[in-house]
Amino acid sequence: MALVGIFPAVTYFLPFPVSFITYRILGAFSADAWFTYAMLAQMMSLNRFIGVFWPVKAKAIYTRRNTLIILVFCWIQGLIWAAFYLKPNVALYFDSKKKGVMYDFRFDGTEEVFLANTMFNYAHAASLCLIYGLIYLKVRHDVSVHL
Repeated sequence: MALVGIFPAVTYFLPFPVSFITYRILGAFSADAWFTYAMLAQMMSLNRFIGVFWPVKAKAIYTRRNTLIILVFCWIQGLIWAAFYLKPNVALYFDSKKKGVMYDFRFDGTEEVFLANTMFNYAHAASLCLIYGLIYLKVRHDVSVHL
């Protein structure tokens, strides 16, 4: 998550305007960091979910090899998102007045990436709430049964 903050930090504290290509590279780097983190969080919640609901199967599923495959998948998925942000018709910039990263909708591909990003973020948040909610209910049920 700390890597996501590099984009605004670099562009906010520089005493001179940042070039468009720098915005593109920092935006893609930030996207890679965010989407990799989000997928890692999803995989970790799934790991916990399986560990709580099927502890015996979890040991068979989460072998060293499978865990490595999951980690590589998360990073590749982040790089794919970064590639979307590097497309010539997509742009992000840091607005120092609003103190935030903004999508530049003057570019015709920005809206599609923005919508995909928004859907991904909603699915990410909803699935984490669902998975951790189910884990909570399972643990609460198991504790009440054993009392």
